[in-house]
Amino acid sequence: MTTNKIYLISNLFLLIGILAVFSCKTSTTPQPADCEPGYHQCENDNTICCIDTTSHNFTWEIFTLGQYGSTIRDVTIVNEDNIWVVGNFETDDGEYNAAHWDGNEWELMGFYSNTLDLYSIYYFSEDDIWVSSHGYPIHWNGNEWILYHLHNLGINASAGHGIWGTSSSNIYFIGEQGAIVHYDGINFVQIPSGTSIELNDIDGTDDGEYVFIAGREDSGESIALMIHDNNVETLYEGDGIYTEPYGFIKGISVKNDTAYFASHQALWKSNFITDCSTVIQREDIFSSQGAVRRIRTQQINDISIMTIAGEFVHYNGVSWVVDNTVIDYFGPANVFTKSLSVNNDMVAIAGYCCGGGHAVVALGYRQ
Repeated sequence: MTTNKIYLISNLFLLIGILAVFSCKTSTTPQPADCEPGYHQCENDNTICCIDTTSHNFTWEIFTLGQYGSTIRDVTIVNEDNIWVVGNFETDDGEYNAAHWDGNEWELMGFYSNTLDLYSIYYFSEDDIWVSSHGYPIHWNGNEWILYHLHNLGINASAGHGIWGTSSSNIYFIGEQGAIVHYDGINFVQIPSGTSIELNDIDGTDDGEYVFIAGREDSGESIALMIHDNNVETLYEGDGIYTEPYGFIKGISVKNDTAYFASHQALWKSNFITDCSTVIQREDIFSSQGAVRRIRTQQINDISIMTIAGEFVHYNGVSWVVDNTVIDYFGPANVFTKSLSVNNDMVAIAGYCCGGGHAVVALGYRQ
């Protein structure tokens, strides 16, 4: 064997040895996972990421407002010292349609007209607040309340059941007979929804590019809609409580690239970017005394659901817990809740109790 051949063979064996060393290091020394925000390295395997969890524990303050015939239809938390509710409040001193919490007490107020029942509220700032009557938007501009009579504007729609927007130049109103009305800061325009189902809940992405709507009828029909590029798409339509696979859609909440729909029997997570859906059957999560009414999602590990019977249901990324504090306070079948608001570590549940005897609002503080 010549010297050159010996040299080549020696180098070949050296190269094989180096590759074997690197191969061995790669296969026997896994690297710790680089986890995204909201996740951490799993305790039993630091090469994979586990979701962070949030606390299930809330302490509650429960208030009754008004007398017989009083109810709260919507609530919004700005912060723990600034909470608004709207509806109808009967008192010895007269009738009111709104109330404000300043961190210490509730003040009854009259928006536009004390005797006009209100259904929804959407708060941008102290000088930019939208509410709705049974069918019409009403705006506070810092100086006065202005009612926009849609019929007088040529719009044959009753859109008072839900409000959502990114600003007062991009805001939506939904309501009866599939009504969707958009306001661009100048004009109100009705958007054909393709349905006559009553629309009840609305939410969208922070940039306003995607908007989602949940609608339902007491007879069992329900619908999920998406607005994108000025087009309305029907994502799901059911004709009964147990329609597969999502059941009776009751509420919608949007976070990042996912729309979270709550129904009588399931939590439906729909990623509208990847078009991927996940369904968690309700009976596998919790059993409740009432049907789901609202859902609010702060993060994938912080999802809140409210039932019409006053139950507060919380998902922390790993487990579900049912909090029956409100039901225990008033007694079973004695409270009817209509609205849910969540802001950081605070929750508000609102409706009425005691056979219509009082409006009710429960404030939960996470521990």
